Amino acid sequence: MILVDALSYFTFVRDIRFRLPLSDEPAPYCVDKHAVLKTLLSSLGFNVRYALCRWSWSSLDLPESLKHIPHEDRAIHVYLEVYNKEQARWMTVDATWDKGLASKLPVSEWDGRSDTTLAVKPTESLQPIESQEDFDKLEPRIRQAINVNSKFFEALNKWMESIRT
Repeated sequence: MILVDALSYFTFVRDIRFRLPLSDEPAPYCVDKHAVLKTLLSSLGFNVRYALCRWSWSSLDLPESLKHIPHEDRAIHVYLEVYNKEQARWMTVDATWDKGLASKLPVSEWDGRSDTTLAVKPTESLQPIESQEDFDKLEPRIRQAINVNSKFFEALNKWMESIRT
């Protein structure tokens, strides 16, 4: 029954409509969605930790109109690792993109036993200790990214709304 609950929590969080933050207010993007999922899975007794990777916006198949809006290409992505006791290994669990974005972005499915696909193509994956250290320092970096990329984030949010099915 716990696995069924975990899968339900994953699906619930994944299908919260992804939106990049445009201010200091919470937004359902990778950081906030995975903070919620971590809390939910931990409440079921799962051992869960944050994982981070570096990636580039240019690796996504975005419309040309978005690519030409000035923005920082390099970014940090947050997802989770969930310990699988039966297999004695950490599973990658990424609930970033909601189901409505499946026509354009890699939306994950999770069976509770396997890794999900990552929402992005990593250029560098951080080790668990590095991930936790970087996660603890994310807030000022997120504020800076919002300031530098606000027009790009706003246009990306509008594009995602337009493609949701």
